[in-house]
Amino acid sequence: MPRILLTDTACMSISDQMQQLLLASIIESADDAIISKDLDGIVTSWNRAAERLFGYTAEEMIGRSIAILAVPDVPDEMPPILEQIRRGEKIDHYETRRRHKDGHVIDISLTVSPVRDAQGRIVGASKIARDISDRLSVQREKGLLAAIVDSSDDAIVSKDLNGIVTSWNGAAERLFGYTAEEMIGRPIAVLAAPDRLDEMPLILERVRRGEKVQHYETRRRHKEGRILDISLTVSPVLNAQGRIIGASKIAHDISERLRAERQVREMMHELDHRAKNVLAVAQAIVRLTKADDIAQYSSLVQGRISALARAHSQVAENKWHGASLDTLVASELEPFRAGEATLTSRGPEVLLAPTAAQAVAIVLHELATNAAKHGALSAPKGSVEVTWFLDGPEDALTLRWVESGVSGVRKPARRSFGTRVIERQIPDQLKGKARIEWAATGLRCEFEIPRSYLMPSHGEMGEPLMIV
Repeated sequence: MPRILLTDTACMSISDQMQQLLLASIIESADDAIISKDLDGIVTSWNRAAERLFGYTAEEMIGRSIAILAVPDVPDEMPPILEQIRRGEKIDHYETRRRHKDGHVIDISLTVSPVRDAQGRIVGASKIARDISDRLSVQREKGLLAAIVDSSDDAIVSKDLNGIVTSWNGAAERLFGYTAEEMIGRPIAVLAAPDRLDEMPLILERVRRGEKVQHYETRRRHKEGRILDISLTVSPVLNAQGRIIGASKIAHDISERLRAERQVREMMHELDHRAKNVLAVAQAIVRLTKADDIAQYSSLVQGRISALARAHSQVAENKWHGASLDTLVASELEPFRAGEATLTSRGPEVLLAPTAAQAVAIVLHELATNAAKHGALSAPKGSVEVTWFLDGPEDALTLRWVESGVSGVRKPARRSFGTRVIERQIPDQLKGKARIEWAATGLRCEFEIPRSYLMPSHGEMGEPLMIV
């Protein structure tokens, strides 16, 4: 078999060809787009990864300007890049954007290097392009999530499995009073309320087991020491390998909600109590009212129930905090305006507790009814003056009823239901006092209502209120 002898020159030529084939194979099989272009930006090579990245085949791109990949409405950065290449400079990991064949924009990282000929002259540029859209998308998503967390109205906190705080948003600062600088690196237990010291370790133990704690209502301590009612949601934080490395906590202040719920419960309890009380009084009125006939009975019962209803309405309008005595007197005397009789009332601003308002309303109604039948309101020149006063901040309220302009008034021989109400309602219901004087010129009454049945605020003596 003949031997073929190769010269050194031939061996080197074959070696160069093999090396070039190897390089070409590497470039063609690379995951990154590898492109070459001359100093005018005309593409001279285009690998398969470039086809996948930009959508153009090698046949479509070789011989065309690289500027076809430029993004519209974005400053043309390709000429400056080529100018750097002409100066022999290399551009490393330059993040920019290019346009795909179908029009969508791609985020890429570029490395651009000068290409030299055998004489060392720069004749073009090689470009390696890598798609970083996913990485930037993740970064943007993380940035968006961070912005959402930072701008959230709820406190969002993270901690490691030892309970050490690792993040602390603005709402956490507002809710608990500590800044991020004060809390990051410190134990979350600094927020524990005195009666909830064992709660945080138990929650962390559940998180270690992969459990999520949802809408857990508890209490935490503000930096100033006051106790907050909060609702917690605590979730495990996982690393890239799926291992639990900490916990995220969302805390929402529910102090106002709980306060409102307590108020509603108290108001419902108060409403239930008042309704039962009013019904009991109404039943007593129906049972104890006496009359000579049905018409008279109906009129008496209706008047008394109406007086009770007026007092109840005033208390309800004031959200069960009581009723103004001035308004109460005016409303109870209003139905008795008649003829030339005059009614006046005067006294300081006084707020009666609901029980006292009801008792005083019934007494005023009975006094006015009696005056309309037998006293000052039945006489052409009769008058009724209602006054009240407080001698001192700790004294009882004194309420006076004085009739005048009539003559021949005598104490009734028979104590009617109305008379018993006038004499006993305030002493029996309010533990107060009642003094009744059947003077010949008109009935005079003075009632003392204990201070405990008055609401805290009261004003000075007001101007007379004329009801004619």
